[in-house]
Amino acid sequence: MPRPYATILSTPGLIPRLLAVLMSAMPLGMLSLAIVLSVREWTGSFGAAGVISGLFSGGNALGLALQGAAIDRFGARRTIVTSGLLCTAMLFCLLLSGQLGAPLALTALAAASSGVTIPAVTAAVRAWLGRALSGEVLQGAAYALLAALFQAGVTIGPAAVSLALIVHEPSLAISAAGLLVLAATVLLARADDGVPPPRRRRPRRRGAQGALRGRGFLTLMVLTFLHGAALGVTVLAISALATETSRPVLAGIALTVLAIGEVSGALVYGAVAWPGSRRSRLPAVQAMAVLAALGVFLSTGQPALLLAAMFVAGALAAPVAVLTSSLLDVVVPEGAVGRAYTVIVASGLVATALGNAGAGQLVGAVGARGLLLVPALSIAAAATWTLARRGTLRRLSPPVSEAAAAADDTGGRA
Repeated sequence: MPRPYATILSTPGLIPRLLAVLMSAMPLGMLSLAIVLSVREWTGSFGAAGVISGLFSGGNALGLALQGAAIDRFGARRTIVTSGLLCTAMLFCLLLSGQLGAPLALTALAAASSGVTIPAVTAAVRAWLGRALSGEVLQGAAYALLAALFQAGVTIGPAAVSLALIVHEPSLAISAAGLLVLAATVLLARADDGVPPPRRRRPRRRGAQGALRGRGFLTLMVLTFLHGAALGVTVLAISALATETSRPVLAGIALTVLAIGEVSGALVYGAVAWPGSRRSRLPAVQAMAVLAALGVFLSTGQPALLLAAMFVAGALAAPVAVLTSSLLDVVVPEGAVGRAYTVIVASGLVATALGNAGAGQLVGAVGARGLLLVPALSIAAAATWTLARRGTLRRLSPPVSEAAAAADDTGGRA
């Protein structure tokens, strides 16, 4: 095992938190598909299924931002326990409302509530890691491992839904997701550093809001949006390409390879102490990601080459995400990291959805292959934006003190 990983895995309380991240990510990969299939079975309508699944996804984006603010203000344990218990209850309400034939509005409300309350475990662990570990190398490795576990969980999710279909019916996946959410909540709640949390003030609300209006945070949010839009277009374009070439299985395989590339890229990136500063490294990695996106565009006629290009594209997307997360420690104060991280993630989710929707409108005019040029252009715009605003990615405050690095994620007690 690479030395940075061996070092960070010895940190008290880290392994339970990482397991909680994996468990909480699996429902995110399961629920959109499980809700579509379940609502279709309950109502006989794909239209209703799409709307209700969309409400879940929209609720998730909103809930991330709300929980990020709560994590910074009230502490991670209190926020995650509250949201995790509510989410588990809402998922089982969703299940019961569908199986008992309740009004569709009640099913929709349960789905939206589930999305809002699905616990932001990854954000909570991300905020904790910035305090528990010191040094760019260890923090970078920890963020890379966090990204890899999250992506692995999301990738496993659809396979779990397929297993539910084989064993019973899609609603079984909703039950399993509820149990996974509960297990992740319990793991995070019981995770312990082995040291008592120091007394500290809660961050003031106004200060946290001001941090999210800073120039550095704006730089990271815009580049995240552009990369998210590229992903959304890619997903739609690959699906359309598989249809156009009469290879329907190609879409699932290609997107799975992309996800495997993201997991692999995150792990490899975190294992190496790379030269240069993070703000210099980010546009360089983005430039390589542009070349990878062009490789996907140029390899559409050869399935084997396309899969290789998708793997490379995923492997280069991972360091961009890790560097973006790492730079949050530079451009926002410690007390605002939880909220900043969730806003960044929500920005990416919204951009992915918009990219997917926009690509659906364009595919008829330019074709699937032409559409695959758009991600390269979007990533190139992101790289240009990052390079032009590299000066905004400077540290706002001195590094976190040793006392703060030992802080627990409870937010302290007065």
